[in-house]
Amino acid sequence: MTAISQRIPNFIGGVSQQADEKMLLGQVKDALNCYPDITLGMLKRPGGKFLGKLSGLTANTADTAAWFSILQSATDKYIASVSSAGVLSVWNLLTGQTATINYPTGKQASIVSYLTATDYRSIKTLTINDYTYILNTEKTVTAKTAPTWNAKRQATLVVTAVDHNNTYSVSINGNTFTYTSPNSGSGNLIISTVMTGISNAITSGFATKTIIDNTIYLTFNVDTNVSAFGGPDGKYIRAFQDSVDTFARLPEQAYHDQVVKVANASAALDDFYLRFVADNTTYNSNGSVNVYGTGKGYWEETVAPNVSRGFNENTMPVALIRTSTSPLTFKATFLDASTQIDGSATTTVNDDTLVWESRRVGDEDSNSHPSFIGNTISDIFLFNNRLGFLTEDNVSMSQAGDYYNFYHKSATTLTAADPIDLSCASIRPAVVRSVVPVTQGLLLLSDSQQFLMEAENGAWTPSNCTISTIANYEYDRYLKPIDLGSTILYVSRNQSWARTFEIFIRGQRETPTVTETTKVVPEWIPSTITDTVGSAQNGLWVGSGRTSRYLYLHRFYEQGDERPMAAWVKWLLPSNVIHTAIESDVLYVLTSGTEGYTVTQHKLVLAPSTGGLINSLGNTVDPHLDSWCEVTDVTMVSPTPPTAPSYSNTTSLTKVYLPTYFNTTKTIRFVVGLLKAGSPGTESGYTNVAVLASDGGGTYFTIPGDVTGNYIYVGYEYNMEVTLPRYYYNMGQSGVDFTAVTTTSRMAFYTGLGGDIYFSIRDRSRPEWSSIGGAQIADFYSAGTSPFRDTYVYKVPIYQRPDNYTMKVTSNTPFPVSLVSMQWEGQYSPGFYRRS
Repeated sequence: MTAISQRIPNFIGGVSQQADEKMLLGQVKDALNCYPDITLGMLKRPGGKFLGKLSGLTANTADTAAWFSILQSATDKYIASVSSAGVLSVWNLLTGQTATINYPTGKQASIVSYLTATDYRSIKTLTINDYTYILNTEKTVTAKTAPTWNAKRQATLVVTAVDHNNTYSVSINGNTFTYTSPNSGSGNLIISTVMTGISNAITSGFATKTIIDNTIYLTFNVDTNVSAFGGPDGKYIRAFQDSVDTFARLPEQAYHDQVVKVANASAALDDFYLRFVADNTTYNSNGSVNVYGTGKGYWEETVAPNVSRGFNENTMPVALIRTSTSPLTFKATFLDASTQIDGSATTTVNDDTLVWESRRVGDEDSNSHPSFIGNTISDIFLFNNRLGFLTEDNVSMSQAGDYYNFYHKSATTLTAADPIDLSCASIRPAVVRSVVPVTQGLLLLSDSQQFLMEAENGAWTPSNCTISTIANYEYDRYLKPIDLGSTILYVSRNQSWARTFEIFIRGQRETPTVTETTKVVPEWIPSTITDTVGSAQNGLWVGSGRTSRYLYLHRFYEQGDERPMAAWVKWLLPSNVIHTAIESDVLYVLTSGTEGYTVTQHKLVLAPSTGGLINSLGNTVDPHLDSWCEVTDVTMVSPTPPTAPSYSNTTSLTKVYLPTYFNTTKTIRFVVGLLKAGSPGTESGYTNVAVLASDGGGTYFTIPGDVTGNYIYVGYEYNMEVTLPRYYYNMGQSGVDFTAVTTTSRMAFYTGLGGDIYFSIRDRSRPEWSSIGGAQIADFYSAGTSPFRDTYVYKVPIYQRPDNYTMKVTSNTPFPVSLVSMQWEGQYSPGFYRRS
């Protein structure tokens, strides 16, 4: 037999469910509590630093609430929930302290009613600066009731010419009233004389009568037909009621708030409405009219008097506004003019008032309602300085720069800033569920199709946008698609498993590339996942389910058009994962267990938050423990730190009280760090499993010696596990030779920065794992420093055929692990057969 050796260059290929013979070098059978890194290798995942326990929340009572995070700045981070009963709660993500929620006077019940959903997945949110909009996709948006209006209840008589001895006739519902102007012998004739004469001649058939310059304005209590005739050609006086055929026929002076339709042509879209604004009208402080004026003024475009003015604010998303940081206070409000932009109450509508703009011009033909009225809204987004909603197969976007206005500002002119409302034309049912802004435009996802909304020349205007079908893949409506930079990752699931797809959108009119990311792990991610989150800069996608303690991670690294790394791993956390969020290279996780609701942070880059653990070469790390804390950390608020550690000269032990948020049924480990004060030295790294006891002060454990002046870290122990595939002799392009007689003699593992790792082997005839010790290369480290090294090599004896065993690499220490590469050595015999 021939002595051979082969090198496995890395383990960052992640998990593959392919047969061992088909796996690529670097792929493994399982990777638990691992974090692949293109530079450092397969790492032990970062520990979870305890941030806070959500105060005022009983354990396991909010698992089915809708959870969302509000990440505004490094110090302003919040987590919020909406219960199934519509109750809104907010906590400080970094401390666990609860916030006070205020509501506009008399509006709390209606806000709670709007937020009440039968399925927590129906709640969606969008955060824009200081505002978080909360959408209930189960609620139907309704229009306001149109005002009561009756036609032919007004008339305007316009005198266009005066002359001696002319007859002016006005007919009101068939009754004619006549006035004849004085003859030429009576002297000069002025307009006021004729206006007074005509007015006096009209003695009945009206409710009110007002002379305004050369017009007489009449109102009626019933529908009334009015006509007028005067002068030799009949044109000395004319009458109009609710409409005119051209703007030029309107008088220069009129009654305040008089509304007239200008019917320019036979086409309904050419019609518009004008309202007269009198200069001498006076107003109250809240903007309402005090005294209606008459006379000089101007005509401005307005809305038809018989159409709805807009949509009901209590069927639209709720705005959540932080109004104070100390004490932490938020305000939940409808955009109904009851609140200012700073969250304060108001009764006056001005530029600082939070209110959905009403329809101010046109009618149902020239300025129709946005398409979401009468439907439910399925998603909310912000793109190109426009607020947008998805509903059925439509995309509705607001006025540019005016988020709360979904109506045209003019019924006569189409501007580039006007709202956009387009439909996805498709032969399939195309109810659009989610949207992701991308470089090319908007990626729209329905249950079975994907669309791209784009503007050909870059300018997003009502006349320049189109929607086209780009792919036909199934998509799960309840799991939001994640923008990973160059691609969008979304999920499709069947009864048992979830599948992920990445769509890469090319230029305009080009077919996108769609790849199934889970092709190598088709039966790995359960269909019960409920939450997804991602980070483009970290090349990371995370999926989780609320009834599971697992996180499923896809980590990748792109270099040009290639991906040198694309790996699947999973993490096992102490309790069920309820919610996740990523910002600034930190993964925030909310977990739920018998201990309550706990928030932890996992740093996705090597940036220690503490300098308490250091090795002989000066490398500092955070403890690799879950829910870890320093037991005297004064920044802990919920709960507060326990009694400070104390040393007994009698027992030579330090008593350390355990913070109250721990679940004592789990394995808890401690590690001693550097001195806190004075010269910290390098003495650190003593670790062990905490043996718990109780007294009147609470639950405690003891540490040999006096470490009261040291940092003492405590957290849940977790184990990193990498299960290796069977390694056969690799013949290069011909693949592995699994028919030959191959014996593995030993494996040499090269590790980077980290502590001890352990090895287990399982024979194919036995279910249990057996621990095997690796032959350690002679090494040293300062006895007083943390026991982790820059690099190390472990040599593990095997002497088995690959078919007979499975190998696992593990580590449960509170120190990092970096599994860089491996080389196996053994014997190879082709059995006298020629390989081709």
